[in-house]
Amino acid sequence: MRRSQLFLLLFCLALMPFAVRLSSANVSLSIDQATTKATLRDGQSEVWLSISNPSPRDFKAHVRCELLDPQDKVRASIERDEWITSGTAQLRLQLAPLLTGENAEELERFLWYRLRYSITPAEGLAPIEGIISISEITPSFFQLRVFAPSSGGFSTSYTARVLAVHPISTQPVAGVGVHAELKFDESEGGTLTATGTTGADGYAELTFSLPRKLTESDAELSITAVLDDFKQQAESDIYFDRDARILISTDKPLYQPGQVLHLRALVFDAQRRAIAQTPLSLTVLDPDDGVAFRGELKTSRFGAANVDWPIPASTRLGDYRLQLKLEDESYAPSTTTQVVKVSRYDLPNFVVEVKPDKPYYLPGENAEVSVGSNYLFGQPVTRGHVRVVRETERHWDYQTQKWETTEEESYEGDTDEAGKFSAHIDLEKEHQRLREDGDTYYADISYAAYFTDPTTLRTEQRRFDLRVSKEAIHVYVVKDNQEQAKGFPTQFYLTTSYADGTPAPGCEVFIKDADEQSASAQRSVDNSFSLLLAHRVRSLPARVVTNRFGVARVSNLMLQGVNEDGRDVSLHLTARDNRGRSGSWTEEFEETSRPVIRVQTDKVLYRAGEPLQAVITASRPDARVIVQVVREWRVIRSELVRLVNGRALFNLPYDDHFKGRVSIIAYSEEGDGYLRPSDLGTRTVLYPNHEDELKLDVRTDRKTYRPGEEASASVRVTTPDGRPVESALGVVVFDRAVEERSRTDSEFGAHRSYGFYLDGGNGVAGLRLEDFMHADPARTLPAGLDIVAEILLAHAQQYYPSVFRSDGYSSTQQQAMYESWFARQLGPLNMALAGRYARKSEYPLNEEALLRYLSEAGINFREMRDPWGTPYRVSFGWHDEDDVMEINSAGADQRFETDDDFAALSISRPYFHLFGQKIDRALWK
Repeated sequence: MRRSQLFLLLFCLALMPFAVRLSSANVSLSIDQATTKATLRDGQSEVWLSISNPSPRDFKAHVRCELLDPQDKVRASIERDEWITSGTAQLRLQLAPLLTGENAEELERFLWYRLRYSITPAEGLAPIEGIISISEITPSFFQLRVFAPSSGGFSTSYTARVLAVHPISTQPVAGVGVHAELKFDESEGGTLTATGTTGADGYAELTFSLPRKLTESDAELSITAVLDDFKQQAESDIYFDRDARILISTDKPLYQPGQVLHLRALVFDAQRRAIAQTPLSLTVLDPDDGVAFRGELKTSRFGAANVDWPIPASTRLGDYRLQLKLEDESYAPSTTTQVVKVSRYDLPNFVVEVKPDKPYYLPGENAEVSVGSNYLFGQPVTRGHVRVVRETERHWDYQTQKWETTEEESYEGDTDEAGKFSAHIDLEKEHQRLREDGDTYYADISYAAYFTDPTTLRTEQRRFDLRVSKEAIHVYVVKDNQEQAKGFPTQFYLTTSYADGTPAPGCEVFIKDADEQSASAQRSVDNSFSLLLAHRVRSLPARVVTNRFGVARVSNLMLQGVNEDGRDVSLHLTARDNRGRSGSWTEEFEETSRPVIRVQTDKVLYRAGEPLQAVITASRPDARVIVQVVREWRVIRSELVRLVNGRALFNLPYDDHFKGRVSIIAYSEEGDGYLRPSDLGTRTVLYPNHEDELKLDVRTDRKTYRPGEEASASVRVTTPDGRPVESALGVVVFDRAVEERSRTDSEFGAHRSYGFYLDGGNGVAGLRLEDFMHADPARTLPAGLDIVAEILLAHAQQYYPSVFRSDGYSSTQQQAMYESWFARQLGPLNMALAGRYARKSEYPLNEEALLRYLSEAGINFREMRDPWGTPYRVSFGWHDEDDVMEINSAGADQRFETDDDFAALSISRPYFHLFGQKIDRALWK
């Protein structure tokens, strides 16, 4: 070895200790916040501090940790020497008792405490220090959210779903023990209990088995949940339906004095179970509310009961109320009433027939009405005298025992050779009255036609209406939500029908803003499900065509102007068919600042075994919504869903409970209490179910009988699979003449209406929900019928949830907790800027100007940190008439662009102020 090489080797060996120290000095310790945890156990706060040591060796370090409250007061501390192992070292630090005794109220503030740490290695390594919010390292802290039906008693059990989530991250918390009590003060069973433990999804399902009878309608649901030393409670009042359902039937609708009225009742509870062996009382009230009869009856094991009222021959004529009351106090006061007529009558032997020449009459049109009559056995009455009269009022006066009638114009004459009489009715006055009523589409004008048979001098009557209408086509809007939100596409259904209520298919409907009638562009509105998935939006004006049932779905229509100028938006809809008949309507859409949520599925009729897939959209792009799947007040599934860009897919595998109507209900997690219908996004689909339906087969021994002959019938009741089943049956037989007489009597004084009333029995396009209950899901619905089903099902959902939660934390609390902290730190900054504005009318419009102004005031803004050690961000913008500057904190998670960001200081200055001063000075010179 050469001398020079030897010298170099010795020199390197001499430098090795320095090199080791130098490399150690470059090693940087760090805290792994993801695995750092804090808990409360036995009244003490414990911290597992995860230290990352990238060096290859262990060394000793001095560790100090302090718990700081929002006022920077040290609430607990610990310091000691620890060996820091290579790799990741987790130090368990047990701080002094903190939240016991007189400090118990600090539990509400503990989540907003901060852990300040410092680690100083003993061998010259660089020390580290920092701040971590307790809210970021406390996985066992949780908040309760309880989702329960607002009403119970519809089944033998009541189920509430409890969700435990971290109050800040909203991540589910598993392993929380939950105890629930359902308290009835006096009911059988007293207080019911249920327990559970939250799973990985944070949910626990608590089911209470309800007693057979509830003597109270109100109960208190109380939830207590515990994890480690942390306990949360939530409670709410729940209403339980304990009314009995009583159905009354009589053997006929019309009686004469001296006859016997046969009454039959069926009595069920809210769960549709027969109420057996239970007494009822019958009270018959006359038109003056006097008691005409009292009777006692008792239900059988099928919940059926019957009683007879022998009507005295001296009974005065009129409408009598049959009032049936369940006497069992286990049920809420349950009473039902039915009206029957007692009248001295002769059974008719012919029926009056009335046929107007048109189903409705437009302005300028008058009516031609043909009146004739047919005997009950089908032959026409060839001769007769007819009187047609406009009757504005007709009622039976119980006191005077006669009809009281108010009449206007009348038309009369004899029938022609064909047995017909034609009355020409002038409707000009009715058209004029309708024109003066700006909010009414149409009016029904009531008339009565009296037909007298000259051979017997018998007179029969028929009541009929003539409809006058402003327009030939009526347009109705059916909304999926009564409120709309700015920037969120709306959806609604519309129907077009002729003035007589029949569907108007194939109508072009032009939709435009009622305040922008000059808009000329007509854009097509695509109603397909695929467009909803793509989230495309079209604006007004728009055009849609109703299908063969006279209905259409309008989707993804952007209402211009909602929430922009403090007004609601009105849409003007104009419909026209291919024969030039038209109609129009103006519909108002209400604005709201609450989230609007919508649920859509690809279809409404499903086969057994098919899963559900729903698309959920909301007016708030980052909304978190609770999604529940419900059947008959039973929650099948509940899930917290977070929307991304205002949209989420919700997939639900098939469940054996999917029978009949199944509703998907979505609502904001911010909701509390009993939610309004407008707070919910709903979609109801149908799984046709025949398993619960009995089959009834009735066969008579022949089709026709002579007077005096005995009729017999065989009745067979079977289950859906064909097995015979024991059952209770009721049979009523009365002749057509009685039915006809009852009809003619009941027509007078009856209220008639037509319009779009889903609950009024009209359905949609003549279809009702029952028509779909027996549909074959294996067959494709005829084109356009799916929209009819959607409308009917949309109004069939009757489940409303109750949402309540424990008192707890929210990310918005941190700003309030640290309000005084920010006031101390940012107060001098605010005063400096205010002073400059007062002296020079100057305020910063960008960060460069802000730094310069503060530097001149002796404030170094770049060195300022928020309570969690994060530099501030400054934003500049404007609102209304002000320039706005905000100094923003990243919040407890120490990351910007997250939910807990907030403005620690906001300063507004009128941007027109300086220019306005110059104008003022110029004007006053």
